[in-house]
Formats: sequence, structure tokens, C-alpha cells
Amino acid sequence: MELDWTTVALEIINFIILVWLLKRFLYRPVLNIVEQRQANIKASLDQARDAQEQADVLKRQYTERLQTWEQEKQEARHKLQEELAREKAGKLESLRMRLDKEVDKARAARESQNQQWRRETAEQALQMGAGFASALLRPLADPHLEERLVNLFCERVSAWPPERLSGLRNGGNIEISTAYPLQEHAQHRLRETLQALATDHRPVLFQQDTSLLAGIRIASGGWTLGLNLADELRGFAESHHE
Repeated sequence: MELDWTTVALEIINFIILVWLLKRFLYRPVLNIVEQRQANIKASLDQARDAQEQADVLKRQYTERLQTWEQEKQEARHKLQEELAREKAGKLESLRMRLDKEVDKARAARESQNQQWRRETAEQALQMGAGFASALLRPLADPHLEERLVNLFCERVSAWPPERLSGLRNGGNIEISTAYPLQEHAQHRLRETLQALATDHRPVLFQQDTSLLAGIRIASGGWTLGLNLADELRGFAESHHE
């Protein structure tokens, strides 16, 4: 078989034309479609990546905000607990102070009642003692007891300091009261004793006062002094007021 070079050349030319046509009308459009598809895919991937990044940012912001809110909540709870604790402590302290005041008032009232009871009991006891002593001494009161009291008075009054006798020295007439009439020697002794203490010779008057029971009472102006059963018993009964 003889090779026809013309036919071969035409076949080659046809093949080249076919290749050019395929490339011109088939390969390029397909390639463009593929490139467009890749571009779309890349754009979609970029959008998805951007969306993912935005979602990550929002998630991070949400997480941070949640942590901040949790911290703020803890701080607010802690602050509220502290305020409640302070308020509770203040109320407890106020309650304790009121209770202390009430306890002090109750203690003061109880102490006042106890003191009043002791005063009343002491006064009753002293009144009873004075009444008992008065009833006991009244039958024993006689001129002899009075004379002993007068002698005792003279001994005591002579030893007193000057300031205690200033009332006598600055007073007027000296009035001496006794439950029984004094003997002359007793009157003489009293007159000399009192005039010496008064440092003058003012008049000395004697009188009888049976309410004294036994003993003596001296008065000069507003100054009064005595040693008798009535005054001693009265002083005993009133001693709780001192």
C-alpha cells in the first residue's frame, strides 16, 4: 500500500484544526466554568471563615462577658453579705446595749428596793430597839442614875475641843434641864464647869423636864447639848438616817 502524503497532511491539518476548535470552544469555557466555580468556592470558604471568626469573637466576648458578669455577681453577693453582716452586727450591738440598759435599770431598781427595804427594816429595828430600851430603862431611871449621868457629862464636856464648844461660848444664858431636881452640889459643879467652858460668868438657870427620863440637857441660845436617856434613845432610833 502506497502512503499518500497529501492525505496525511490533510489529516494532520484536520487534527490540528480539531484541537484548536476543542481548545477554542470547549476547553476554555469549561476552564472558565471551573475557575468560576473555584472562585465561588473560595468566596464561600472566605465567607465561612469570616463567619467563623465573627462567631469566635462573639463567643469570646460572650464568655468574657459571662465571666465578668459572674465576677460582678460574686462581688455584689460578697458586698451584700458584708452589708448584711454589718447591719446584723449593728442590730445585735444595739440590742445588747438596750439589754444592758434594761439590766442596769433592773439592777438599780432592785438595789433601790433592797436599800429601801434595808432602811425600813433598820428603822423598824431601831424603833423597836429604842422602844425596848426605853421600856427597859424607864423603870431604872431615878435620881441616882441621873447623878451618874451628870458626873459623866461633866467629865466628857471638860475634855471636848474648843470648836465643839463655840456654840456655848457665843450663846446667851445657860439653861440646864434635868428629869429630877438636882442637889446643890451638882448644880454648883455644873455651874462652875459650864461657866469655865464659856469663859464668862453668865447666868445659869436650872429647870426640871421629866421627858428626859434621866440625865441632863444644856441649851444656850441655839446651841443644845445633853446626856440623857430620852435624847440618847431618840438618837439611837434616828441613827439610820445618818
